[in-house]
Amino acid sequence: MGLVILGLAYLAAPFAAGGGTFVDTRFPLMFALLLFAGLTPQAPRRASVAIGLTLALVMVGRSAHVAANWQGRAHDLADLRASLAYVEPGSKILPARMDWPVYPPPKDGRILPNVAPLDDHLGAIAVIERRAFWPLLFADPNQQPLAVKPPYQRIAQSSNPATAPWRLLFNDPPSTGARANYPWLAHWRADFDYVLLMGPKSPPGRTPSGLVLVRAGEAASLYRIAHAEARRPG
Repeated sequence: MGLVILGLAYLAAPFAAGGGTFVDTRFPLMFALLLFAGLTPQAPRRASVAIGLTLALVMVGRSAHVAANWQGRAHDLADLRASLAYVEPGSKILPARMDWPVYPPPKDGRILPNVAPLDDHLGAIAVIERRAFWPLLFADPNQQPLAVKPPYQRIAQSSNPATAPWRLLFNDPPSTGARANYPWLAHWRADFDYVLLMGPKSPPGRTPSGLVLVRAGEAASLYRIAHAEARRPG
C-alpha cells in the first residue's frame, strides 16, 4: 500500500511547493528505500556470498568515484576563492552561469543529469568569507531562520533561487520572462557591483556592456560592473 501511495504521489506532486523545489523527485527515492526495506530475499549460501562480494565491490568503486569527484570540486573551490579575493566587503555579487549548449555540460560530479548543476550555490561562500551580498540565499521565512534586510530584499530571490544564464545579461532591459524568473536582473547594472560567472576560463563570444574582467578562472570568473555606464530606466 505504501508503494502505491508513493507512486500516486509522484504522479501528482509539483516540482515546487511551499517555497521548496524538487518536490516530485523525492518520491522515487522514498519508493526505492521502501521497496528495499520491504524485501527479504532468500538465496543459497554460494549465491549470497557472490551477491555480497559484488555489492562490496560496487560500494568500493562508487566511493572511489565520489572521492575523485570531490578532488575536482576542491580545485573548483580554490579557483572560486581566488576570484572572490578581489571582492571588497559589502559588495553585491550577481551570479551568472554559462548555459548549454554554449559549452559542453559539466562532468565529474558537477551536475545531476537532467536535473540541475551541483555548483549553482557555491558562490554563497562570498557571504561568509568576503562579507558580500549574494542574492540566492535560502532565506524563506517558512523554511530557514534567515532574513534578508532592506535594502537587499528588492534584489534577493529566496524562493526557488537559481543562477541566471550568462546570455540574459546581454538583454537591456531584460525581457519580461527573464525578470519573472530572476527578479534581481531588472536593474542589475545599477544594483550590483560584480558578476560572478560560473563556467569555463574563456567565455565564448562578446561580453555584456558595462562589465570589466577582473579575473578569468578555470571554474569561476569575476567581472566588475562599471557603474558609470549603468543607467537605471526612468
